[in-house]
Amino acid sequence: MRCPICSSPVRDGATKCDECGCGILPPPPPGVDPTPFVRAATTPRWPLILSIVGIVAALAVIAVALFPLFNKDDDKVTAGASTSAPVSTQPSPSTSTATSTATSTATTTAGASTSAASSTSVATTQARPTTTAASTTSTSGATTSTTAATTTAPSTTVAPSTTAPVTTGAAFPQPLTIALAEATCTAPDSVDSRGNRISFNPMLTIDGSPDTAWRCEGAALHVALVFSLATPADVNFVAALPGYASQDPYLHTDRFTQNRRVAKARWACLDGSGKEVGSADQTFADQAKLQSVPVTGFAGCAKVLFEILDSTKSGGRDYTAMSEVQLFTAA
Repeated sequence: MRCPICSSPVRDGATKCDECGCGILPPPPPGVDPTPFVRAATTPRWPLILSIVGIVAALAVIAVALFPLFNKDDDKVTAGASTSAPVSTQPSPSTSTATSTATSTATTTAGASTSAASSTSVATTQARPTTTAASTTSTSGATTSTTAATTTAPSTTVAPSTTAPVTTGAAFPQPLTIALAEATCTAPDSVDSRGNRISFNPMLTIDGSPDTAWRCEGAALHVALVFSLATPADVNFVAALPGYASQDPYLHTDRFTQNRRVAKARWACLDGSGKEVGSADQTFADQAKLQSVPVTGFAGCAKVLFEILDSTKSGGRDYTAMSEVQLFTAA
């Protein structure tokens, strides 16, 4: 028999190793089985499970709290993202007329009576009629009586659009084709709240979409945009949407109030030689819609200049923006 610690020989019946002094248990008496090793009770696992669940829940709360810090909001995507909220623009003129004519003629002679009635109605409507005008003409003779009534109800358009402004003249304004838009200042490209790149090229002011815009850093005082017509023409109306009429497609941030808006501008007509032949000022309402004004003296314009004279305060982004420009002729 040897010591279990130092392996030195141990005398039979010894209770202590002579070499290392380690105590030695005596062998069990004959006929007595040694006591088997009893394993401790198994430790319950539910405290560990609850701890893991608590850690996961705490990490989820921290992630939600930190999400706005990493999800910075910027500008609208120009390539395909649509806005959630509608943008109102200049109301388009509409010609909606409901005409009803009723004619009744009765002719009586000495032994015979003849009556004829005809009714004709023509209706072209875009919205419900709001006004009614009527006129009646009566002619009496010995044997003939004629009565005519005409009712005309002009309508009011319900949805705004970016088409020609309303005029009371005989010639209805027609949009002019703008071939090129240039600017003396253009802000660099940016990104929206998901990192999608956005451009602010001045050509975006003539693309027919208020969701895109041109813009320049700061108040942009005396910054000018120049619009070249496809063919020189007389200009009778000018119109602009004086801001970035859009919303972020993900966070729905209002870009119109976030950026500066044009408050006042000067329009000028330039002939083929670049000489200014007419000008007019326009003051804009702080509204996200196309706003038009009639102009005079804009004859034979090859280019039309738009110079910013004043802009609103910044709503968080110090850029002056403009979404749309349109030019019209009455010819």
